[in-house]
Amino acid sequence: MGQEKLGHRLFQIGVISKGIGGLSDVLLGIVAVAVPKIALQHTILSVFHNALVRDPDFVLANVLYESLRGISMRTQHFIAFYLFSHGIIKIFLVTQLLRGKLWAFPVSATFMSILICYQLFRFTQTHSLVLLFFTFLDIAVVALIVYEQQRMTGERVGNRTNEAHM
Repeated sequence: MGQEKLGHRLFQIGVISKGIGGLSDVLLGIVAVAVPKIALQHTILSVFHNALVRDPDFVLANVLYESLRGISMRTQHFIAFYLFSHGIIKIFLVTQLLRGKLWAFPVSATFMSILICYQLFRFTQTHSLVLLFFTFLDIAVVALIVYEQQRMTGERVGNRTNEAHM
């Protein structure tokens, strides 16, 4: 597989993964607003029941449960709005990128770059290696978006030049 074809395939994989993430955000946003907090807490306890029986101090289950317990209805609605709108924007941009709309490339790269800056800021607060890992993946996707835009623009300019000489 040639470098150009590999770059295009990686672009598709990266962008599609962002689309799947956007779909997850939309679904989580719907769950956050549609499901009462007490039901979410009960679900967490049900899902992690076996782990909690073995280890009552199981960190993930306790953190999720306590996080839900501490949020207000207003915060729950903000989280739902944030996830839903963020997901819709991602799905829209992914769709436009995969359709080859040139305007979507700089818009998507800018949108993701703003999120990357926020993630890096959050990393300074949390020191989460998971967040840092996903930030590096996002940086790679932005690089692939820029690469694909340059590849497409170069092809179009090259095609126009070739057509003009015919």
